[in-house]
Amino acid sequence: MAKETILAKKHCANYGKGRDAGACAGVMIARNGQLWINEDYMGKNCFVEEGCDYFKSIVMPGIPDGETKRR
Repeated sequence: MAKETILAKKHCANYGKGRDAGACAGVMIARNGQLWINEDYMGKNCFVEEGCDYFKSIVMPGIPDGETKRR
């Protein structure tokens, strides 16, 4: 499993758990704080490795530096 996927599995609220493991919930946060569902992401396998704006903009800044530099 690639580093970004491991981080997404641990930190991303959209990363499915249990029977939905690895599927994206598709919940996005707009600049004004509103939540919306991105149907292009919802229910599909996590594609953080191919580039996910939500992961890059929202999740990564909240992960402690030491954890992002491991491996």
